[in-house]
Amino acid sequence: MKKHKVWHPILFAVYSILFLFAHNVSEASFGDLPVPTLLVFSGIVLIWGLLWVLFRNWQFTGIIVTTIILAFFTYGHAYNIVLHEHIGSFDIGRHRHLFPVYALLFLIVSYLAFRSRESLGTLTKILNFTTGVLLVFVIAEISYFHIFSRPDTKYLTNSYETSPRDASSKNPDVYYIILDGYASNKTIVDYYETNNDDFEGYLKDKGFYISLGSVSNYVHTPVSLSSSMNMEYVNFLADKLGENSVDKTIPYEMIKNSKAMQFLKARGYSFVLIRSGWGPTDKNTAADVSIKCGSYNEYLKMMTHTTMLRIFEKWLIFLDRHRDNVRKMFSELKDINRIDGPKFVMVHFLVPHAPFIFGPNGEPRLPENLLLGSRIWLPRQGYIDQIAYINSQMKLAIDNILATSAQTPIIMIQADHGPASFDKWDDPTDEFLKERFGIINAILLSGVPEDSLRSVLTPVNNFRLVFNQAFNTNFEILEDKCWYSNLPTPYKFTDVTDRVLGN
Repeated sequence: MKKHKVWHPILFAVYSILFLFAHNVSEASFGDLPVPTLLVFSGIVLIWGLLWVLFRNWQFTGIIVTTIILAFFTYGHAYNIVLHEHIGSFDIGRHRHLFPVYALLFLIVSYLAFRSRESLGTLTKILNFTTGVLLVFVIAEISYFHIFSRPDTKYLTNSYETSPRDASSKNPDVYYIILDGYASNKTIVDYYETNNDDFEGYLKDKGFYISLGSVSNYVHTPVSLSSSMNMEYVNFLADKLGENSVDKTIPYEMIKNSKAMQFLKARGYSFVLIRSGWGPTDKNTAADVSIKCGSYNEYLKMMTHTTMLRIFEKWLIFLDRHRDNVRKMFSELKDINRIDGPKFVMVHFLVPHAPFIFGPNGEPRLPENLLLGSRIWLPRQGYIDQIAYINSQMKLAIDNILATSAQTPIIMIQADHGPASFDKWDDPTDEFLKERFGIINAILLSGVPEDSLRSVLTPVNNFRLVFNQAFNTNFEILEDKCWYSNLPTPYKFTDVTDRVLGN
């Protein structure tokens, strides 16, 4: 009997890795693939080698390995489905309940394959063909994106004339510091039974204007940052992409190639990016200086969250990488004035956004939920403790920036959205909306009367007002609007301005 070559374990492993990549293609890069690929194939070589030594049958052991790969790559998805689900009083969303189900299914498949181990040629041939087709489709999907689906960025161009960079320019450095998910003091007082008076007092002492009633324009980072950095509302994305689209390509490109960045580069500024580890604020070819802050990246974290590694998620090394990345970012920000010449510095901290990995003094904390895209941010005390650590590091960074600057810089400290401790995404209540939209928004703009900054209430106007005051432009100050959208439909916008800004 002809023995068919056993290719399906390798083909299916490659497909599984690329499948996750394809579904994050707008924010992932090919540089994210080597580490997970090495880990997966090291496991395959070890397991398949041991099985072959025991059974000396390539077709049988190949089916077992493919079954293991299937279980490995689907476990996290299955866990996400059953998480928080109950049958009566029985909580099925536990590893202790789901893993035995997977183990039982694996034993059944192994038993059936072992009984038929001498007649697996046809099944092997089918699996080779099927996994090969799957691999071709996923490669085609990725190729199509990179060849045909790059975003149309014509609307990003402007009339700014590029001028030569002048290191002797008196233009002040411009800092755009995004603290992901950092709430307004009002939100903290209203929902967290404490306050942020100490940090706000520090900022005021340093000359910052704080917009006490500031709220975000949107509730998700891609649309929020693409709006604030391009000084415009981005509701046109609903028409361009469709309300039900999950494609983030255009907002990501708007963040990378923003009008604010173009404006400053045209005036002789160099663009300095302190890399965040997240998609469009991690890698940007437009950056003149790109500062890597560790090996943390969201692709590897997402792979951990969606595979069987989910069982060991809290103990895996990427948690330390996340912490190290944040610490290195603060360190780089503190010492950024080693770079000469007028510069536009952008840094997007992925904290205090969940998961809550820091205690109030920066000590490591084991969070309850590790996914950056967590819908519910609990416990609230974990959030407050993480803010306490951020505040201490921000003070050190600001002190050093001001002490080492030849002239007072422009510093914008802003969140992209607020926290979300209420589970009301599908039916948003007023308290949920006020918590999610309320953000920190502080601006240091030397020599400008505070009254001239009072029009800043939402981030869409931050750069407009700063450019008007610092560069004598005449940008119109837009009406403050708040647009809500749920996931997975980030472009299905609903105007909730009255509910957010109302008493």
